Amino acid sequence: MIAKETIERVRADIPALHGQIYLNTGTMGPSPRPVHQAFIRAYEVWQASLPGDPDVYRKTHEGVESARSKLGAYLGVSPGNIALTGNSSDGVNIIISGMRWQEGDEIIISDQEHPAVFVPWMRLAHSAGARGLILWLDNDARVTMDRLRSLVSPRTRLVLLSHVTSMTGLVLPVREMADIVHEAGALFMLDGAQACGNIEVNIPSTGADFYTMNGHKWLLAPAGTGALFVSDRGLEQVEPTFVGSGSHVPVSYMRNPVLEYQPGAKRFEFGTRNWSLYKGLEASLDYLEACGGAPELAARSRHLATTAKEAFSPVPGVAVLSAREFRASSGIVTVRINSIPAQEVYARLHDMHIITRVVNELDAIRFSFAFFNTEEEVGLAADALAGIARGAHAG
Repeated sequence: MIAKETIERVRADIPALHGQIYLNTGTMGPSPRPVHQAFIRAYEVWQASLPGDPDVYRKTHEGVESARSKLGAYLGVSPGNIALTGNSSDGVNIIISGMRWQEGDEIIISDQEHPAVFVPWMRLAHSAGARGLILWLDNDARVTMDRLRSLVSPRTRLVLLSHVTSMTGLVLPVREMADIVHEAGALFMLDGAQACGNIEVNIPSTGADFYTMNGHKWLLAPAGTGALFVSDRGLEQVEPTFVGSGSHVPVSYMRNPVLEYQPGAKRFEFGTRNWSLYKGLEASLDYLEACGGAPELAARSRHLATTAKEAFSPVPGVAVLSAREFRASSGIVTVRINSIPAQEVYARLHDMHIITRVVNELDAIRFSFAFFNTEEEVGLAADALAGIARGAHAG
C-alpha cells in the first residue's frame, strides 16, 4: 500500500493537479517537477558543453544507455532488444512497414484500437494487398478467445492488439492469445501505450514478439519518449524501413561497402535526436520506483477504478462499459450517460474542473485513475456524474 504521505508529495510535485481534478492520464500523464527538470537539466548541460564537439556529442548519445538498461529491467527484457523511439506509434509503424508482406496475407487488430494501430493497419491493406481483419473484444475473456481462434488462419501473419485498450481499459488475456497466434504460425504484437505504468508489465510473460510503448502517459515521462521491444525471432522477420547513422555497423562506403545492421533493436534507431528526453524517461522510472514500484502503483490505480465503478454503477442512466472482473481491469473506467451525448457530458465535467476524455466511438466518457489520484476525487467525479445524469432524467 502506498503511504498517504507519498501521495501528498507526488501531488505537490505535479503542477497540473492544482485547482482541478485530473483524470486523463491515459491521454497525457502530468509530469512531476523532478522528472521534467531532469530532462531540462540534461539538455542545458548538453548545450553548454560544445554540443557539436564529437566527444561531447558521443557522450551525450551514450548517456541514454542507462535509460535503455533501466527500461529493460522495468519490462523484464534485455536492453539489446529495445529500440528507443518517440512513442508507441513509431513502434507500430516500424514493425508493419518492415515486414515483408505478400498479397493475401492477413493482419488482425481489435475493435478497440487507437488510431496509432488502425491507421497503419488500413494503410497496409491499401498499399500491400494484405487483408485486414477485426477481432471483436468482449469483457468476458472466454468469448474473446473463442473469436480469436475462429479468426486466425494459415494466412495470418501478424496479430496486433492493445495490451490495455484505450477505449475501455480492458486488459486482454495476452499470454493465452499469444499461444493461439503462435500455434497458427503468426507473430504477436502488443501496443502497451495504456499498459506501462497502469498495470504491471513483464514482456516475456505476455508472449509478445513485439511490444511498443510510450513514456508520456502512465509513466509520467516527457512527450517524445517511447520504446519498441523486438524479440530475437522478430529481428529475423523485420527489415528497417528508415535507416541512417546509428542503425548500422560503421563502414566506409567508399571501399566496397557491405551494409550490416546493428546486432539488436538499435538497428531501428537512426539520426540525431534529442537524447536528453530519455534522461527524463530514466528519471520517471526512478521516480515511480521511489513511490512504491510497479506492483504497488498498479494496485492503487485498480483500487481507485474499482471504487469508481462501484460509485458509478447505481446511478440511473449511467452505463459502465469497462470490465468488472479484476484480471481484465485497469485504471481506466469508461461510462456512458444514455440520454446525453458524450461531448456534452465532457464539457459539463470540464466546467466543474474535472478533466476527462471523450471516447467518440462509444459516445462515452473515459476516466483515467492514476496512482496519484485520491478517493476524494473519485467521490467528486461520481457526484458530478450523478448530477448530470439526474438533470437529464428530470428533463
